[in-house]
Amino acid sequence: MLLDCSVAAQCDPTGNCKPGDNAWNFAIEPTETNDDGTGTYTVRNQGEARPASGESRTGPFFWNEAGSFRYSLTLTGETSALFVQQNLKSGQQDIETKVEFLTCEVSL
Repeated sequence: MLLDCSVAAQCDPTGNCKPGDNAWNFAIEPTETNDDGTGTYTVRNQGEARPASGESRTGPFFWNEAGSFRYSLTLTGETSALFVQQNLKSGQQDIETKVEFLTCEVSL
């Protein structure tokens, strides 16, 4: 599945949102899945491939990157998705979170 997305809105954890100003491209490929879509996937994002777990064929998909970064992506409709990005800042109390509402072209 390919997703070519623009960010409609970017929000912080308290619900303060602003218009989005960037874009994301995702390629989501099943690696080992059950009939219901649960299992492992490969998520390619901006050229980087990462192993991910998926709860269904439309997400949520979960993956980690570069130590303290965690991501989740869920398709919320035929042309929409929710992308949550967390930086756990290893060794610190603070968790930096960004929530992006995406408008996407989806290709299977």
